[in-house]
Amino acid sequence: PLLTSRLVIKRQSDKHYYNGQYNSAVTDMYRTKYSFIHEHCWESVRAAWNVIENIDGVPDMDETLKKQRKAEMKMVIAVHYTDMFRHFGGLPIIDKVINPGDVTQYPRATVEETVNFIVRLCNEAAPDLPWKAEAVDDGRFTKAGALACKVRVLLFAASPVFNDTQPYLGGEAATQHIVWYGDYQQSRWEAVIEACEEFFAENEANPYTLIDTGNPREDFRNGYFNRGNSEILISTRSTVNKIGNITDWIFQSIGLWGSGNATLNYLEMFPKTDGTAANNDWSSPITYEWPANGDPMLAKGNPFANRDPRCYETLVVLGDKKIGTGYWQIWQNGPDPNEMNPTAFKRGTKMHKFMFDHTRNGSSMSGKFLQWPWIRLSEIYLSYAEALNEAGSSGNGKYGDKYANIQKVRDRVDMPEVPNIRSMSKEEFREAILLERALEFGFEEVRWFDLVRWKMQEEFTKPLYWLSITRAKDGKTITLERKPVTDRYWKTNFSPKWYFSAIPLDEVQKGLVQNPGW
Repeated sequence: PLLTSRLVIKRQSDKHYYNGQYNSAVTDMYRTKYSFIHEHCWESVRAAWNVIENIDGVPDMDETLKKQRKAEMKMVIAVHYTDMFRHFGGLPIIDKVINPGDVTQYPRATVEETVNFIVRLCNEAAPDLPWKAEAVDDGRFTKAGALACKVRVLLFAASPVFNDTQPYLGGEAATQHIVWYGDYQQSRWEAVIEACEEFFAENEANPYTLIDTGNPREDFRNGYFNRGNSEILISTRSTVNKIGNITDWIFQSIGLWGSGNATLNYLEMFPKTDGTAANNDWSSPITYEWPANGDPMLAKGNPFANRDPRCYETLVVLGDKKIGTGYWQIWQNGPDPNEMNPTAFKRGTKMHKFMFDHTRNGSSMSGKFLQWPWIRLSEIYLSYAEALNEAGSSGNGKYGDKYANIQKVRDRVDMPEVPNIRSMSKEEFREAILLERALEFGFEEVRWFDLVRWKMQEEFTKPLYWLSITRAKDGKTITLERKPVTDRYWKTNFSPKWYFSAIPLDEVQKGLVQNPGW
């Protein structure tokens, strides 16, 4: 459901969400962001409770296995609630199977009650789950996944959208503490630290590790994509969809329809290999000569050469070497755009992660089953570093200081320490950690929620740009121009109400409190 619903969302988002037409009447009808109904979250919650309440009646089933399956079902509930919490805030707490004749009116719980419910599920599940799954059970929930889920929800809860002296918007939901705690408490950041340290303590005996064989790009790619690897803690996967088969239409179609189009702003966030910012001057066009032979990234004047390796694995970059053979030739009317839907490269760069060479055949990824990571080990390191920074301490923890933990993620891709990081203020380090998360987790549903939890309205309203790429008729001169993205409702009409999704109108009419502004 996660993967297929994202495809439907892309179809409808241009019509309703990004042009400002989204509201409580269409949120479920058109699945424009996260559907309160059509994500199948509540069906999954009910099914999980059904297993928990009835599995003891299964004859000839090992008692230890029964406990494990109950724990797995608790994690199904916890993960769905975590996703919904990030989209809606406080939620109705469903803690049993609702049968005919039962009371069916469940009001939205407070933020505190919702967080406590998710954390309780994770804590209850963890002792009955293996730290790692055996190969035959790869993909099942583990104790590591349970502790990681707890870290994610606590980090979101500790952030200013919930944990502040003022709500992001006033109204009934704010008054009832459904969309914020009602105050700021530093102890919420300390809870994140404790959860991370609990994970690291458990991880010592049989550790998950970041893939690091000395091949930065391949290691990063394998780390987010390969099944059964040493760093994915919770994953979403398909048993039938393979890269290279017609059944891979989910990701391929998303890419070809333009859903993965990225901005020049994001491309320029990736620093140089020495750690310094790109700082290209886009006030006038940039030109350079495309070589007749050899690597285009070595061409003199190429502004996208020598970047953080994650740049090329996250985005398609002009002149970069493909995983298979050849180089990306994505200028207007170039070979790559002509082979595909013209919307695929309409902004001069697009999603490379999960898409690889955008071809059904000939890629080294052909034949591999699709996997999408819900949470990876690097998120625990970066969440720990962020919480150490925010907790008001010296930034030291039981498992390294905040500098060491951000560097663990950068070491894997051979990136040096962030320039001047040890002299940064608390606010400057916060910006550095949020940037690192943007570089590490592109297209993994992390960046949006980072902007939301830090109430970064300026990021939603700042000027955005796309990259125009042309090649002269002589086949040599490449011209790059920065052009503004003009079809932007949020540029002048953004409201903090957009931080959270609207509760569907029919659910509000049944008694659920609506989120502020909707």
